[in-house]
Amino acid sequence: MIRNIGGTVRLTHIVSALTAGTAASVVLFGSAVDTQAAQVQNLTLNANVPQTCSIAVSAPTGTNAASFGGNSATFTTSPNSGTATLTFGVATLTEICNKKYSITISSTNGSTMKGTAGNTDLLPYSLVYDATGSNTTIAPTTGGTQAGTSLAKTTGAGVAKQVQVVLANSFVQADTYTDTLTLTQTVP
Repeated sequence: MIRNIGGTVRLTHIVSALTAGTAASVVLFGSAVDTQAAQVQNLTLNANVPQTCSIAVSAPTGTNAASFGGNSATFTTSPNSGTATLTFGVATLTEICNKKYSITISSTNGSTMKGTAGNTDLLPYSLVYDATGSNTTIAPTTGGTQAGTSLAKTTGAGVAKQVQVVLANSFVQADTYTDTLTLTQTVP
């Protein structure tokens, strides 16, 4: 008898009998004949990892650190203190990115702090980006100045960079002088 089971043909047994009174013989076949070839398929695994980049501004660390609150750094300087420049830590910039990235800093007043209405005195400054690392000194413009380019991918916790302001020691009118910085992280 020949049976087809699940696409495989198997010969299960053949019985042959001779006439009565003679010896009977039985032939059993246990071999299988597979009529299907082996099937091979490939499976491609894809994992999409989104770009994750951010910057956060927090209180500075170290000596001469400005008081910090609400993304504002406040420091007090005294005119003619006997030194040519005064340096203050103004922020810690925590950068996170899983790709190479750049940091640009722009200044509303073009690297100049201005007093309140009626005060024409100006307090020029420069910034030191990553004071304990690359130690890059820049004078931010209104259009933006590159502080760091092609910076390496960070860890998931990010990397903390200190930002300092360097003031020329000037004899200016007593007032509160301000400027606003915009820090931008870009990924090429």
